[in-house]
Amino acid sequence: MKTPILKTNQLPILNLRIDLVIGIDPDIDKSGWAVWSRSQNRFIEVLPLPFWKFIDKATAYAPGSALFVLDAGWLNEKVNYHAIKLPLHLKNASEAVKAKYVAAVREKVARDVGLNAGVGLSMLNFLQANHHEVRPIKPTMHKWDAEMIARQTGYKGQSNPETRDAMRLAWCYR
Repeated sequence: MKTPILKTNQLPILNLRIDLVIGIDPDIDKSGWAVWSRSQNRFIEVLPLPFWKFIDKATAYAPGSALFVLDAGWLNEKVNYHAIKLPLHLKNASEAVKAKYVAAVREKVARDVGLNAGVGLSMLNFLQANHHEVRPIKPTMHKWDAEMIARQTGYKGQSNPETRDAMRLAWCYR
């Protein structure tokens, strides 16, 4: 069964009987994981998790006990859009050296985007195979910094970019 793909600017159809909304931002090293409790109206868990720990955490939830909201960056049509800034030591380098540097950086970005997409698709497949309700969301919102997270959600604990993205996803589907 394929899960419909929603954009974060669409009004989601929510199963309000489910108390927990789990936002996940897939990453190569440590993915963002944020659990919002509707009954407590707050985040009850915010963690960076390696993939194996994601498997442990997700397995602890029975199917239908949580809504999983997954950042689906692989749905972005354009993935190599980053402007590349040259380091100061290359400012006066030849055009060939500059071009080689830019190509290497773009290749690394493309590799990392592909690896993140692979992690995200693996998470999606795992959650679906275990009969969880999961919403893969095409990223369309700007990143939230710690100040924005605190202002919007009241959360003032530790966070990093991945956990903040996971919190934003869970909060938007609360």
